[in-house]
Amino acid sequence: MKFYLFFILLIAADDQTVASLEKNYEDTIIPYMVYLKSRPPFCMGTLILSQWVITAAHCNTPSEIRLGVLQPNVKEKRQQVRNCSVSIKHPHFNLENLDNNLMLIKLNKPANLNKHVGTVALAIVPSESKRCFVPGWIWTQLNNSTDPDILSWVTHDIIPDEECTKMLPEKMSENKMCVGYYDDFIPPCQEISAVPAICDGRIHGILTISYGCVLQGSGGLFTKIHKYRQWIQNVTSSF
Repeated sequence: MKFYLFFILLIAADDQTVASLEKNYEDTIIPYMVYLKSRPPFCMGTLILSQWVITAAHCNTPSEIRLGVLQPNVKEKRQQVRNCSVSIKHPHFNLENLDNNLMLIKLNKPANLNKHVGTVALAIVPSESKRCFVPGWIWTQLNNSTDPDILSWVTHDIIPDEECTKMLPEKMSENKMCVGYYDDFIPPCQEISAVPAICDGRIHGILTISYGCVLQGSGGLFTKIHKYRQWIQNVTSSF
């Protein structure tokens, strides 16, 4: 039996495009997406090495880690299940303003890399691109405590830091970047937390604050990955 995913096509403005295609379930591949099953807030991670996942520090340590996932509410043979060996939050994570909002998770054993499970490279310098690809999962119904059931993604503009500071003066810092604009015409949704911003083929950000439904066309504040490259390298080489 074949499974199909349905996405709503929405072109909200010139600066954003929400993905929406009808595709065969087995043909859709975003290999670095990782589902972190835990108590709320529901979070995802991004596979950066065969045994390491990066996510947000505001997320809980997962009880189960699933790789090769398209729909978390559907278990397929292609999925690989791992446990958390160790989770390390950034030592200067600030819960009030969500600065330094990063956490690294080591899998209990390396992922088997294939066409369904793969890594994405870390950003080394600020993105030269003006647009980022942001994938994640949403729920068809609000206030849902089950696993999300829809894969979604959006293409957003990177907003200059000066403009971002004017938009969010209390939350913005040199360690964050705005990806996408606030759009109050976007309907509310329940979406997974800690989605990545993929720019120039590398992970440049992890969602820390959303101002609307990011995966349906609104924007958010992302932690800049290149600012933490040395910390990431130190942790992943020490454990």
